Amino acid sequence: MKCLLLPIKGTYYYHNIEFITESLIVDQPVFLVAEKQNKFDLNAIQIWAFVGNKSILLGYIPRQKTSLIHFLKNINCLFKTTLYQIYSNKKLELKISLYYSISIKQQFYFYWWFISRKLQQIYYGKNYYE
Repeated sequence: MKCLLLPIKGTYYYHNIEFITESLIVDQPVFLVAEKQNKFDLNAIQIWAFVGNKSILLGYIPRQKTSLIHFLKNINCLFKTTLYQIYSNKKLELKISLYYSISIKQQFYFYWWFISRKLQQIYYGKNYYE
């Protein structure tokens, strides 16, 4: 099983940082939800956590990694997503860890997907997926 560490984007919108940092714990499960109605990024993925009996939006997966995360979710390789780091010094910084495992056959599909994506970027221009 492999692990991918990612920062959570969009945390600078939070005003009650003390509540967030006191409520969350490292290794707490977080949940990924595709936000298809996002007008800025059609591939946006939200990161949610449960605090008590409420769910709170922590932020978003970085735009450069959303295609990869969608791919891992589509082939059922994403096993566990947890909060990895909580840091607060005037602004809130959070990181998550994504645990995944890919078989040899799935690795072949991944490399095919990656190469086809790069070819489409070359053909359609640099910002085709951004």
